[in-house]
Amino acid sequence: MPRILVVDDAKELLHLIERYLTEKGFSVLTSTTADGALKILRREKIDLVLTDIILPDREGIDLITEISKVYPKVKTVVMTGGGAVGSSTYLETARLMGVDGTLKKPFALGVLVRLMEKILL
Repeated sequence: MPRILVVDDAKELLHLIERYLTEKGFSVLTSTTADGALKILRREKIDLVLTDIILPDREGIDLITEISKVYPKVKTVVMTGGGAVGSSTYLETARLMGVDGTLKKPFALGVLVRLMEKILL
């Protein structure tokens, strides 16, 4: 069973994704901060991190940079609704950094699952 770490400070969305992925057979851990996500990565085997780009303690770009350096086997998917810069800029930056997938919010949960299955299988 793939282990997914979902990182988003929007708690309602975080719990919605957690419930849906759990129903689809994934083992899911969650964090509302990048630092919390890194603590989980230190102690748990994680196959894929799904992270928002805009987080309260540091940017998701910083988080995926650290993941790629310290945990190179962990797959990464970033999601964003935009912010002041706009979602296209954030997602393009993430693609250039080599993330495994990107999602623009809002997205259908079925699209998320298909993307994760494609990346993990």
